[in-house]
Parts: sequence; C-alpha cells; structure tokens
Amino acid sequence: LLNIKINIFSYELSDKSPIYFVAKEIIIGKKWEEESLFDHIEEVIRTKEIHILVPFVDQATVVLSKLKMQIQEKYPNVLFAVSELFQTEIFFDKLLANKWCLLNKINVPPQFVNEFPLIAKPKGGSASKGIIVVENNEQLMKIDQSEFILVK
Repeated sequence: LLNIKINIFSYELSDKSPIYFVAKEIIIGKKWEEESLFDHIEEVIRTKEIHILVPFVDQATVVLSKLKMQIQEKYPNVLFAVSELFQTEIFFDKLLANKWCLLNKINVPPQFVNEFPLIAKPKGGSASKGIIVVENNEQLMKIDQSEFILVK
C-alpha cells in the first residue's frame, strides 16, 4: 500500500457545510464576484500547500478555469482538475451546451414542447435554483427565452 497522507480543505462561504465531517479544515472563502477571490485562493494554495484543486459546484468550474489561466505557470506542481475556460463556459451555460451537443450529434432532451407543464431552467443556473414550472402559454410569454432553456 502507498503511504500517502491526504488533507482535505474545503473553500466555503460558511463553516456549516456538510464537507465539515471529512475536511481537515473549512476555509471561509470569498464570493464568486468578489475582486479579491483569486488572490485569496492563491494565498490558500500557498499557505496550505495545496496540490490539487477540484471544483464541486457548476460556477466553480468557470472560476477555477480562469484562475488556472492566471497562475498555473507559477504553480507547476498544482493540478487544476478542470477543463479549459471555453469548455467550462459552454457547459455552464445550458443554452450553449445544448447547441454544442446538437452540433456534435449528441442527443439532448426535447425542448420547447407544445405540451405543458414545461420546466424553465436558467441558462447559467445551478442546483435547481431559479427554475420555473410553466403551466400555460400566458406564463410562457412572461419568460425571457434567451435566458432559460425549456424542457418537458
């Protein structure tokens, strides 16, 4: 057996995260939109001697891809377990992901079916936040279809 020591650190907004039960430490982090986010994550990498970064929520994939572009050369021994930025941006946006799949002949759920109810999912949503159940045409007309993907 390999004699490997693993310490799990989790970058969260609260210390009440379920990861608490397995993480060595929960690091109270910054919000995605805060200007100091990248500097703070880089400081954590340096001070905690982090060697692997793994995103666990949708928006974290985009954030980590951007960070990877900025600091990967500075930290050659750190694995950024994330795709390139253009790929993460495509797959964080449900409308772009759907178009990409169709262009590449990958089946997707039927969309804008003329049958109700429909589910309107925000194109950049995550964890079922912001979904709307559309019961009729009147409700459908109130939805900005450039911001939602509609599925049956």
